[in-house]
Amino acid sequence: MRVKMGPAKRAGNHRLIFDRELSGKELISRSDAEVAISISADPLHKKSGYRDNSSYRYEIILSATEIAQLMERVVTQGNRPNENTCRVGAADAH
Repeated sequence: MRVKMGPAKRAGNHRLIFDRELSGKELISRSDAEVAISISADPLHKKSGYRDNSSYRYEIILSATEIAQLMERVVTQGNRPNENTCRVGAADAH
């Protein structure tokens, strides 16, 4: 998964703050209808000339409906889901 950040309303530079494959520990079941993706990544803003080695926790919470919409997009664009992409939280079951 990649997380990029940049200006929302104007042209500008984008910065990659997270770039690695998700493991089971980053996927958290919140309830029967929600899953959270919880990642540790670089800060959104870095001051120039200032060395900040901090990392921050970002959390994206998706409902079952939102996950279904994402899967529909993947299938619509010609990709076929496989067992690993369809079983959100499957890694937690082991």
